Amino acid sequence: MNRRMLPATHSGSLVGVDLAAMLRGGRWGGPRDLADGPGLRLALSPQEWYRDHASAWLDALPTDAPWHDPAVLLAMLRLPFR
Repeated sequence: MNRRMLPATHSGSLVGVDLAAMLRGGRWGGPRDLADGPGLRLALSPQEWYRDHASAWLDALPTDAPWHDPAVLLAMLRLPFR
């Protein structure tokens, strides 16, 4: 397990893995062996939106977008990002 905090650490539950529980001493509930290929994916918000406004991944993959707070979501999407 990588103990460094990464941009997607808080999103483990979106793909069925509770990383925070592991750091608190919980039992690993994720896969014991990884299959070949890219594995589970999620669309990080707002990074994927900045990368491609029309990204199919925004619709197809789990995302950490704050859908529950539209004002925060809109503010994130208005950030001047190049």
